[in-house]
Amino acid sequence: MNKLPLNTFHEFHKAQYLAYRGWIVPQNYKPVEDELHMVREKAGLFDMSFYGKLMLKGRDTIDFLQRISTNDLNQLEARGSLPTVFCNEIGRLIDYARLNHFDEGILAVSSYYESRRLKDWIERFIIMEDVRIFDATNEFLWLLLIGPESPKIVEKMKGEPVRSDDDLIFIDQNDNVMAFIQNDRYKWSAYQVLIWGNKREELVNDLYDSLVEQGGGLIGLDAAEVLRIEAGIPEGQNEINDKYNPHEARLLHAVSFTKESYTGQEIIARLDTYDKVQKYTMVVELQGTLCEALPAEIMFDGAKIGELTSCAYDPDLGKHFGLAYVKKRFALADFRIPVACGEFGVHGVLHLPISADET
Repeated sequence: MNKLPLNTFHEFHKAQYLAYRGWIVPQNYKPVEDELHMVREKAGLFDMSFYGKLMLKGRDTIDFLQRISTNDLNQLEARGSLPTVFCNEIGRLIDYARLNHFDEGILAVSSYYESRRLKDWIERFIIMEDVRIFDATNEFLWLLLIGPESPKIVEKMKGEPVRSDDDLIFIDQNDNVMAFIQNDRYKWSAYQVLIWGNKREELVNDLYDSLVEQGGGLIGLDAAEVLRIEAGIPEGQNEINDKYNPHEARLLHAVSFTKESYTGQEIIARLDTYDKVQKYTMVVELQGTLCEALPAEIMFDGAKIGELTSCAYDPDLGKHFGLAYVKKRFALADFRIPVACGEFGVHGVLHLPISADET
């Protein structure tokens, strides 16, 4: 099992650990309901460094990525950051990644807990291009800062006011860098925090001190999963896989419909032009406990209309929530449906993800 680069930091702060998808990760530091309440009132910091990271180098890197991913990389400035989607030839999801442009190359942060899947897929397309690809998972820290007090914490770290339109903020300290990337897909203010350099632990300690000053603290995987699912954010393996396309996963913010061809573009464009999208992700507020075996069928009038792909219990609100793919005509806010898992079943209410438009 892999340990996080900040494992000593987490041990010092008395993390309770969980073995999850090949990693030993903090499950919680205090009761989950306390962590969730803290995020909703103040702020929380979650270590997501187990997400796979790839560094791509070489003079053809940007042009190459432009041809195999969905977003327009002409918008990716030096020291810039943008999301993109990697799809197969029939427009199904390989990965959703955040691309970060550094002097030495492009860092791609995956939605999966390992980098091998995306690395193997990208390498299929490298023929004569000057593109070299390396696993960089342990070289960079990837954190989530979330909660209403998050902008104040960033201001403290930056030393000057932060505007609501500051999408990307860099803090340099002697070749050690901390980047705050605004994330508007949660219910509360949130930033993805990317940190690198040989003194990155010092930056994390500074960030932690600023967090505590604002009444915040560390949160573990259990609380982070609740926040992700309640917001309707898809994740690698459960929702981001080759069963679904970017329309269905509500990832069109990372898709360009104006740039030249890329892998899967024809299918993705047709789905948009001819209104052929079959399903969408929805948040499901469950009226009871569902067994742990996922995916679980979502039924209506005796017919399957969707599939529950993620599920978590929110002890702060006393409710179970799930993330599901639901047929388009049922993907409506406040629509009530039964969810079945084997012989068991509960009722649920559908809600739109935070970043979704009404379908």
